[in-house]
Amino acid sequence: MAEGLRGDHGGIRGLVDVLDDPGKKECIEADLIRVGMRLRWFLDPDALDYSWRDLLVFVKHSPKGSAFHALETGEEALWGVQEHLTANLVDLTNILVWFKTKDGSKGRNRPKPIPRPGMQEPGKKKHGGAKIPAKRLAELLGMKF
Repeated sequence: MAEGLRGDHGGIRGLVDVLDDPGKKECIEADLIRVGMRLRWFLDPDALDYSWRDLLVFVKHSPKGSAFHALETGEEALWGVQEHLTANLVDLTNILVWFKTKDGSKGRNRPKPIPRPGMQEPGKKKHGGAKIPAKRLAELLGMKF
C-alpha cells in the first residue's frame, strides 16, 4: 500500500483528501507560488505539462520551512540541528555571563533558556491535575470496585 500524506490515504486519493482541507490547500498554493507555479495548473484537465502525480510528489516531499510542512509538523518544522545548536550556544553564553555577576555567585536569578519546540518551560506542569481516588475513578468509568 502506498504511504499516505502525513497519515492520510496514500497516492492520489490522499492528495485529494489534503486538497479538501482549506488550510492545507492554501499552504500548498503558497508553496507553489513561492516556486513560480500555480495549483490551477495541476487541476486543469487540458493542461498537459503538469499531472496529479507531479503535484503529489511536490506535496509529499515538501521541504523544511515550506508552509505545508510547517502546518503539518508545527513549530518543530523550523527547528533543525543548527537552530538547536545556536540556542545552546546562546544559553551557555548567558550562563557564563551570569556566573560573573553577584546573582551568579550566589546562585540566584539564573537566566532562562531559550524556549525550544516540544519542551516545556521549567516549573510548569505539562500534564496532571487534581488527584482522584481509585473508587471515584471506577465509578466514573462504570466499573465495579
